[in-house]
Amino acid sequence: MNSSARQSRVTGRRLAAVLVLGLAAACLVGAGVINATQPLVGSPSAAATTVVQVATSPSARHAIAVELVAMLGRDAPARARADIVAHRARFVAAVETALGDPTVQLLARQDLTRVFTAATTGAATTVDFRPLIDRIALVLHRVERTFPARPRPLNNAVWHAKPGATALSHEHLAIPIELALVAVGAILDVLAAAFLVRRRRWRAWAVAAPFLAAVAFLAAVTGACAAVGGAGFTDAHAQIVARAAAARIGASFRGAALLFAGLALGAVVAWDLGGRWRRRRERRA
Repeated sequence: MNSSARQSRVTGRRLAAVLVLGLAAACLVGAGVINATQPLVGSPSAAATTVVQVATSPSARHAIAVELVAMLGRDAPARARADIVAHRARFVAAVETALGDPTVQLLARQDLTRVFTAATTGAATTVDFRPLIDRIALVLHRVERTFPARPRPLNNAVWHAKPGATALSHEHLAIPIELALVAVGAILDVLAAAFLVRRRRWRAWAVAAPFLAAVAFLAAVTGACAAVGGAGFTDAHAQIVARAAAARIGASFRGAALLFAGLALGAVVAWDLGGRWRRRRERRA
């Protein structure tokens, strides 16, 4: 009877350890996802930077330039269309140069930040794209003289956002939530290792397990981004842009995985040092 009760307590303790460690892992995975997505879309400026980085990356730049030139060829007058068809390679090179221009990238980032800010806060905003369009036209004219240095005025170059009913911006909460999830996960981790894991040699593994679960999840997302890439897109240029976006997402999740791997190592080292200090005090006592 005593043996049966003891076995029942051991089983209950193990189940409790698994449950608490699982909750700790869930908290740390959530913190890791927040940490990885913050540089991508955590704020309007981060989202704008991500869009510009993807659009102007070396791999995506050529694909976007080809599509833009094709669009210009479809929409241009007959004479200009003939010039674009005859000198297509030069036009593509001109658009690539414009996409790689630092001033164009800066203006695009600023304009997109205003657009995303209006979308997330619901504030009334006016975004004037004419400086960006003028800069692009100037860069295009330097590379290909067929492009006018000053484009004709565009009616839709100024974007107006009406005030929205609700605000969706919660960027100021992301870092506190991430820190809270890490703190809760670490506390649950330590409690499980200290009170639910009886064997000393397994306690260090119990401390590391939730952090390693977060690392595994983040690494799996990184691998999925690399494997999937442009899957689902039939257009070759869309696939290239999708692969560039997936690479940007994968790089952010890879950075988060490395961070949590460091946290796992730090947690194990801290646990080991704490155990040595506690045993030294016990011997002195």
